[in-house]
Amino acid sequence: MVATVSDIKKLKYQEEHNFGRGLRIKANKDGSCSWFFRQKMRGYKSPVYMKLGNWPDISIDDAEDKARTYRLKISEDIHPKDYETEQLELEKAKELEEISKALTLRQLLEMYENSRDLYGKPNQPSTIKDRRWGISSVFAEWMDKPAQDITKLVVNNKINEWSSQRGSKGQVLKVCDYMSAIWNFFINSDVLEKNPFDIKKGRYTRVGKPQKEYLQIKECADMITFISKYDKENLTAMNLDAIALTALTGLRKDEVLNFRWSDIFLSREQYTPASGPYFNIIKSKQQEPMGIPITKQMLPYFERCLARVDEFKRINEKRAGMTKRRGKHLYNLEYVFPSPRTDKAITNSKSGYSILNETFTELEKAKKIGAQILRKTFATSAYSLGYTMEQIGLFTGHTSAIANTKVATDAYVARQADDHRKGFETINSVLVGETTIDLVPIPDNSEVYDEAGSILDERLKEQIERLDAYEKNPTPEVLARINLEDKLLARIGEKHKDASDKYEAELLDEKKYLQEQSDKS
Repeated sequence: MVATVSDIKKLKYQEEHNFGRGLRIKANKDGSCSWFFRQKMRGYKSPVYMKLGNWPDISIDDAEDKARTYRLKISEDIHPKDYETEQLELEKAKELEEISKALTLRQLLEMYENSRDLYGKPNQPSTIKDRRWGISSVFAEWMDKPAQDITKLVVNNKINEWSSQRGSKGQVLKVCDYMSAIWNFFINSDVLEKNPFDIKKGRYTRVGKPQKEYLQIKECADMITFISKYDKENLTAMNLDAIALTALTGLRKDEVLNFRWSDIFLSREQYTPASGPYFNIIKSKQQEPMGIPITKQMLPYFERCLARVDEFKRINEKRAGMTKRRGKHLYNLEYVFPSPRTDKAITNSKSGYSILNETFTELEKAKKIGAQILRKTFATSAYSLGYTMEQIGLFTGHTSAIANTKVATDAYVARQADDHRKGFETINSVLVGETTIDLVPIPDNSEVYDEAGSILDERLKEQIERLDAYEKNPTPEVLARINLEDKLLARIGEKHKDASDKYEAELLDEKKYLQEQSDKS
């Protein structure tokens, strides 16, 4: 006799009814009932046991249809759980496909920028602005259309259109690189399937290794001498002072141009408890505070900038009294290099580099002088003096020295400046020509870490054996034979032998972890 709804309603708590062929129903305390499916399957010791849901949410007909499907899958040697998992994935894929079809390029761009803020390192405002403007210019008609409809043919047509008709091949290729990064992100997130912007792959082959560009010591010393003797007081003079400090500090261009007087400590009253003058910055990449000593070679340029403050005040007073300033802004005296056109710092030193490149036309290892060349010259000089890659990274702000940036106090920054004072003094003496050395080019990151990897491979097996010995017999005697470096190399040696940021970050994390473990021991 076929069971009906009335039969189900008569069931008491914990009472069951067998519908046959593996389908059963069991009464619950709250008046509902639970559907179950139970049947033997070839190759499994225990029967298949699946809960189908609750009655009355799932009717008798629906439960029997599902049980029928499960019996069919069992006959095909497909476990019902595997079938349900597959169905769930298909539903998600279908739902994702519908979402992907509806996503416009504008929405995709907004989601990508939000993801950078949430999960990755946020881009600089200038990068965000450039990306938005570039994409909205090149792909203007696609901003409110489904992004999934952009094909390789569309991309090729765009490249041809901008290259031939508008003469802006560099712009369209840069935008394609931006778009390729966005597409790769959403492909990894299972939102998009294919990247139509990877058309450049395999089309361009780099011949040989890129040339290592830097200034020779005499070239750098001559450049700094030229700047020190430049006596015309104009915007170019301020640009040249910024260039000299870029060369002597090894910092990035934006980090130097955004110096603030509130972060610079020149007098004894200001820099105490440090042993000498110093300044601090927020590193543009890691967004961390960093203390840098002011050497005797840097000091004249800070003093020249300080001498300009009175002139800027005089100009501000004059402009403040004007009824029409014709777009001329007041100098923002918070900045060491204030802009005459905005209330912020200058954004480049073009006039300074222009006069330098007109003066120094024959450089041995560089095509022309620029901020990156000066940064590389600083690093190359430090490497030639025998400083390690880790020390150079700390000097130039490439490597993080702080485990927790929230606890980096003013005292820490001052102490950091003192710790690096001797290093900066030695490097600066080379850059201005006071000390003569032969420059040794910094090897590629791959070469550095390949060498480290070779050494590590030779020691790795022995180190792991010693760690295993300690785990089996954790006595003080065994522990004494295992130093911190051994444990560090053994834990991460097999994972990373490249020079990526991930390697550096994990290295610091491992050092912190192992130090904590060592302290506990």
